[in-house]
Amino acid sequence: MWKKLYDKKYMTIAAYALAVIAALILLLAFVLRFDDIRSTVNGLLAPLRPIIWALVLSYFCNPMMKIGERYVFGWLDRYPRIPRKTKRVLSLILSYLLILSVIAGVLFLTVPEIVNNYVHLIENLTNFVLIAVEKIDSLLDIANIDNIESLILQNSHKILSSAASLAAGLVLKLSSITFTLILAWVLSFFMLLYKEAWTAGLRRTATAILPKKLYAEVTDTLSFANRTFGRYLLGSVFDSVLVGCETFLALWIFDVPYRSVVSVLVGITNIIPYFGPFIGSIPAFFIILTQDTFKAFLFVVLVLVIQQIDGNLINPRIIGKTTSINSMWVIIAITAIGGWLGIVGMLIAIPLFSVIYMLISRFVNTRLKKRGLPTDRAYYEASFSVSHYRKSETAAAPQQAKKDRKGGKQ
Repeated sequence: MWKKLYDKKYMTIAAYALAVIAALILLLAFVLRFDDIRSTVNGLLAPLRPIIWALVLSYFCNPMMKIGERYVFGWLDRYPRIPRKTKRVLSLILSYLLILSVIAGVLFLTVPEIVNNYVHLIENLTNFVLIAVEKIDSLLDIANIDNIESLILQNSHKILSSAASLAAGLVLKLSSITFTLILAWVLSFFMLLYKEAWTAGLRRTATAILPKKLYAEVTDTLSFANRTFGRYLLGSVFDSVLVGCETFLALWIFDVPYRSVVSVLVGITNIIPYFGPFIGSIPAFFIILTQDTFKAFLFVVLVLVIQQIDGNLINPRIIGKTTSINSMWVIIAITAIGGWLGIVGMLIAIPLFSVIYMLISRFVNTRLKKRGLPTDRAYYEASFSVSHYRKSETAAAPQQAKKDRKGGKQ
C-alpha cells in the first residue's frame, strides 16, 4: 500500500492537484484583492515612471535615429577625425526636433482656434447646459432656483476650500508630469547614445545566467515582441496621423466648426483600437452640437465613413498582419489590460496580448507533439469528443513507444 502511495504516477497526480489548487487560490486572491494589488503595483512602479517613459521615447526615436545616421549624416564617415558619436548625437537631436515640431504643429492648429472661439464656445456650452437643466428641472420638478442658490450659499466655504485644494493638486500634478517628461527625455538620450553598450551588457549577463536552450527561447521571444510592438505602434501612429488629416479635410470641405480641435482629438484617440474612434468622437460631437445641430450629425456620418475606409483599406496595408488574433480576443485584451494600465494599457494591449498568445500557442503545440496529437487547428474545429480524444491518444501510444525503443537502442 505504501509502495503504491509513493508510486511515481500517484505523486505526479498529487503534484498536479496541488498546483491547480494553488493556482485557484492565487486567482481568487487576485480577484478579491484586485484594487489593493493594483495600488501596490502602481506605488512600486511610481519611481520607475521616468525610466518607463524613457524606454517608450527611445523606442519611437530609434527608427528615426537610424535613418538620420544612415541617410542624413552618413557623409560624416568620410572624415576620420570627427568622433563616431557625433553622427549619433546629431541624429538624436534631429529626431527630438521632429517630435517637438509635430507637437508644435498640433498646438499651432488647435490653440488659435481655441483662443479665438473661447468666449463663443463657453457661451454656447453655458446655454446648452442651462437648456438641459431647464428641461430636466421641468420634467422632474424636484428643485427650484431659490433652493439651489441657498444651498450654494450655505456651502460656499466648503466649495471654495475644495476648489483651492483641487487647484493646488492640479499644480502639483502638472509639476510632477513636467519633471517626469524632462527626466525621461534626458534618460532616453543616453539610452540611445550608448544603445550598443548596455544591450551588449544585457546579452552578456543573460548568456552567463541562462541555459543555452532557454537563452535561445528568450531571445526569440524578445525578437518577436520587438517586431510586433515596433510595427504595430509605429503603424498605428502613422495611421492616426492620416485619419486626423482625412477628418480635417472632410470637415473643411463641409465647413464644420472647430474642425482643427476636432480633427486633432479624433486623430489622437484613433491610436486606441476599436474604442478610440468613439472616445474622440463623442466629446467632439457635443462641441459641434453647441453651435450647429446639423453639422454635428454630419460630423458623425463623416467619421463613420472615414473609419470604414481606414479600417478596410488603409489600416491593414500600414500595419498588415502584425497580430493574428481575432476580434473577440482583441476586445478582451483592450478591456482587461486597459483596465489595469489605463490609456497606456489600451495602446499596448494588442501587441502585448499577441506576444502572450504566441507563448501560449507555442507551449500548447509542444505539449500536443509530446502526446502524439496533431497541432493543426482545423483538426480541432471538427466535432471532438472524449472518445475521439481517447482513440487519438491510443493510436499515438504505439508510435511513441517505437520512438522510445529507437532512442534506447541508440
